[in-house]
Amino acid sequence: MEIVISIAGLLVVLVGAWLCRKERLFLALANALAALFAAAIALRYWWLLARLISSVVSFPAGELCFGCFWVPFGVTYYTLLRLKDGVDERDIPLYPPLVNRIFVPLLAAVPFCVFLCGIMASIQISLPQAWTTYDRAQMPIPWDRLMIDAYQEVEENVCGISPHDSSHTRFPALKIPHTDTVKPLWR
Repeated sequence: MEIVISIAGLLVVLVGAWLCRKERLFLALANALAALFAAAIALRYWWLLARLISSVVSFPAGELCFGCFWVPFGVTYYTLLRLKDGVDERDIPLYPPLVNRIFVPLLAAVPFCVFLCGIMASIQISLPQAWTTYDRAQMPIPWDRLMIDAYQEVEENVCGISPHDSSHTRFPALKIPHTDTVKPLWR
């Protein structure tokens, strides 16, 4: 099953990139950066928001974590796309067709990949009992960990924040028992 999911995910990313191949390079770059920035914001404040909300309202932990990722992601992504829409058509630079044909599909794949990684991680966190046979080691492309692993690499190697530092971003464990408290979800 894991191989089918990996292939289906790869097909979603490739078809999405192909559908966006006619987009202009500047707009594809803006979409890719918006998706990456929204994911970074959502990943960074996921734990903080979940702790804050769980101290005020009682929610099942999986659903709370799901919302605490997708709400900041959606708000940030939507805001950045609205800013992009404010750019006048005359202000968008033109690039040679060959550059567009090469880079637009690559950049257009980024938002699809970010969404797919977020969806797979959300499924693992929100519905752990529904997917008991899942074995991450069997997936050729670990969509559920890809975004989190990339964020941790940037945090550690670019920002210099080690996993043992107190300012290190905490992420949910992807294989968790059903629980009503948020605390055991985070590592």
